[in-house]
Amino acid sequence: MTYGLIFRARNFWVHNTGPLGCLPRIIATFGKDPSNIDEHGCIVLHNRAATIFNQKLRDICLQFLAQSPEANITYVDIYSIKLNLISNSSLYGFHKPIAACCGYGGAPLNFDNWVPCGVTKDLNVTIVTANPCNNTAEHINWDGTHYTEAANRFVADQILTGNYTDSNQNN
Repeated sequence: MTYGLIFRARNFWVHNTGPLGCLPRIIATFGKDPSNIDEHGCIVLHNRAATIFNQKLRDICLQFLAQSPEANITYVDIYSIKLNLISNSSLYGFHKPIAACCGYGGAPLNFDNWVPCGVTKDLNVTIVTANPCNNTAEHINWDGTHYTEAANRFVADQILTGNYTDSNQNN
């Protein structure tokens, strides 16, 4: 009997990580070399690391199922949903897929690590404020790290289609 089953947990929802290399915070920090940026403006190595993590996570889920015949796991591919959203943003009514809605700095990221969302700072004798955009429904990213409500709604709708879930059930 495994740890989760000691406490009678039998049903699990596991979702993988999204394309981390597409977050404005990550791009602003690690995206200085254009050769490391893909066609969507995302950092290739960070997305590759996320893909490797997701494969290892899936492998662990399969091992857990093999050792726990009473368990059921629903595995959700968040990475594919979010990458599809970023890659095809205009088809879904979103603009500037890698820009933060609430930020400072302008195109392409509207993000500055020194001026987080909602903060006013003095940058070399210039007072700047990271303000929210006017239409959050058109943005995927809220503050450089988190997705907007509209983007999260899109993700939830995609999950509910069942096209991005894999239910591995032992029973």
